[in-house]
Amino acid sequence: MQVLSVVGPPDSGKTTLVERLAARLSERGSVATVTHTTETPDLDTEGKDTARHRAAGAATTVRIADGEWFRTGRDRSLDEALVDLAPDHEYALVEGYHDSGLTKVALGGVDAADPVIVRAPDADAVDLDDLVAAIEDLAPSRRSGHSSPRQSERRTATGPAPSRRSPGGSAAGTAPTMHRPTASSSRCTTGSLPTE
Repeated sequence: MQVLSVVGPPDSGKTTLVERLAARLSERGSVATVTHTTETPDLDTEGKDTARHRAAGAATTVRIADGEWFRTGRDRSLDEALVDLAPDHEYALVEGYHDSGLTKVALGGVDAADPVIVRAPDADAVDLDDLVAAIEDLAPSRRSGHSSPRQSERRTATGPAPSRRSPGGSAAGTAPTMHRPTASSSRCTTGSLPTE
């Protein structure tokens, strides 16, 4: 499974870019998304079945209705979520986790841990065709389903890019930085059930 994280401050276009990538990548294979939140997901309504099951001690609950489903649980790491998604998906798009070892797109001047393959002021500055090609070149990790660049070759529209963006980022209108590989704890998931 190819995994890419999109990171950035609020209103930098993370969700917009994940939406665009999901639409484009879904033409090539199954796409899963994982979002990071600091808030507890509000899916279990107090007094309803799944909330009662969890209160009684169920580690995971799954609710299915009219072709849609959701699953809740406790103490889930990002690695565990990605490992579970890997058998059923060709791609996983992760929104958040700027300190992780995942391959990333960093928007809005956010300071993100390497590897970062694109740095851009916002989602509109990212060339989707180039990014999809870079995602296809990622080597899936055998350990946890993460993807990582095969070799470090960093590019911009004007030449080599530094491995980290300087604090404060670049001004709007600056060409995004592209690191292109060469050839050589989600607590909730949702999805659609296949129709027969």
